[in-house]
Amino acid sequence: MKKAGFYSPYLDVLGGGEFYSLGVLEWLLTKGYQVDLFWPDETILKKLTARFNFQANKNLQIKNFPSKQLERLGQLKNYDHFFYMTDGSLFFSSAKNSTLLIQSPVHMPALNLINWLKLKTWHQLICYSSYMQKALPKPFKACIQVIYPPVNNQEFQAEKKAKIILSVGRFFCQPNNKKHQFLIKVFQDLLPQMTGWQLIIAGSLSTADQARFKQLKKAVQSPSIKLLPNLSFNELKALYGKAAIYWHAAGYAEDLVQYPEKAEHFGITTVEAMASGAVPVVIEAGGQPEIVTHGQNGLLWQTKKELIGQTLQLIKLDKNWQRLSRAAQKRAQDFSKAKFFQSLNEKII
Repeated sequence: MKKAGFYSPYLDVLGGGEFYSLGVLEWLLTKGYQVDLFWPDETILKKLTARFNFQANKNLQIKNFPSKQLERLGQLKNYDHFFYMTDGSLFFSSAKNSTLLIQSPVHMPALNLINWLKLKTWHQLICYSSYMQKALPKPFKACIQVIYPPVNNQEFQAEKKAKIILSVGRFFCQPNNKKHQFLIKVFQDLLPQMTGWQLIIAGSLSTADQARFKQLKKAVQSPSIKLLPNLSFNELKALYGKAAIYWHAAGYAEDLVQYPEKAEHFGITTVEAMASGAVPVVIEAGGQPEIVTHGQNGLLWQTKKELIGQTLQLIKLDKNWQRLSRAAQKRAQDFSKAKFFQSLNEKII
């Protein structure tokens, strides 16, 4: 049986990069590989299952990642495939086929001589949007490939819609602030014109970000706004199903030329919402325009005024909402797990 290894230093963050990582793991398992997932604690599988509904099997094992270079080289040479989601660090790989995944510009390995030598031991570089590809330094643009993240579209479905605007994003501040406080302020300004509507913001919350979460709670001045941290996959799926509108604002009022990492690098939650029949009203920044075509399967905005105007127009014109909802569900199919697997089959040597 062929062997593969996977290592991400951020696996317990349970964000978009980790979701992408699990897609790669599932691809390897479906191809019949014996997969070693490097992590110091076996309870990580329970966390991944609860957050992402990840289904492991007997061919997946948890192992400690070797910290010493010689020991690491000795172990990696046993793998037919090795994947590494970099945190900005880089090492020599001795695997038969090594793939480096870069999830954001701030996780780009430094451009120095030793790293160039290390890169020669990696067979392919991957990122998950054209936005990310363009944000990387010039030497990397020509050799990195874009493979969009997978979304389990069959897991999501539209339920009876309620007057809910949903936004999903991790409750943290840097480097990719989800602009929760901005959305709270916008919704509170809109409340007089949106009788019966709710804004629900859901996302993972770590111990380190508790202070930030308390600040957000203080900003909430209406019972129509709910902050829901650390929901299970099934709880989040139910919310998607009920939500009529999906908001996303990461990158708003930021200098994205100098700090491209402050926009959404792709937008997995946007696709999940679309698959569930929610109409996306999202900022025209980052990877969002690669998902949403304005007026066809959702709405894009650049200013606070546009966000307010598009949202109010959407709730007043039911026929337009229905048209966009159907188109959003159709568009979400373009980011299916099957297409993700096909891209990996085509682009991974």
